[in-house]
Amino acid sequence: MPDQIPDVTYFTNIAGFLGRNKPFSSINDKLFVLPQFPLTTYYEKNDENAYCAVDSQCDSDFGCECTTVLDVGSNVTVRLVISAVGEERNINHPMHIHGHSVHILSIGRGEYSLANGRLVSSTRDLTCTEDGDDTETLDNNRCPNPRFRSSNTTFPLDKYTVRKDTFIVPAGGYVVV
Repeated sequence: MPDQIPDVTYFTNIAGFLGRNKPFSSINDKLFVLPQFPLTTYYEKNDENAYCAVDSQCDSDFGCECTTVLDVGSNVTVRLVISAVGEERNINHPMHIHGHSVHILSIGRGEYSLANGRLVSSTRDLTCTEDGDDTETLDNNRCPNPRFRSSNTTFPLDKYTVRKDTFIVPAGGYVVV
C-alpha cells in the first residue's frame, strides 16, 4: 500500500453548463479543448499554449479554454479530490481512468430532498474561497479552486479500501482517490 500521507493533493471541480448557446464541460472553470494530437503519444506536437495546469487561475468571466493537464511526474503518491460543487452541480459525473486504478478513500455527498430526491445543496465539506466563508453562496458561484473547509481532513488507506478504474462523482459532492 502507498504511504498514508500523499506527496501532493490536487483538487478538481467538474461542471457542465450552457454557454455561447452550446453545452460545455469544465475542470476548475477551464473549458475543455480537445488537443490536435493525442496527449499520450504526441504530447510535444500540440501547441504548448493550448495547455493549462489544473491549479492555474483563469481571468475570464466565461472561463478559459484549454486542455487541462495534470503532470504529476513519477514515483509520486497523489491524492486527487474530484468534486461537482458550486453553481453547475446538478449532474452525477462518471469517471474512468484508462490504464490505471485508484483507491476510493472517501465519497462526500450533497444534501438531497426527502420529498423528491433532488439535490438541495452541495456538500459543506468543501469550500471555494480562501477563508472558507462561502456556506451561504457555495451553490450560487463557480468553484474554480475547491478545497476542504477543515485542513486536518484525513482519509485512511487500509486493506479494505476499494480499488477501481471507474466511479461516479455525485452531484453536489466529491470523491477522494
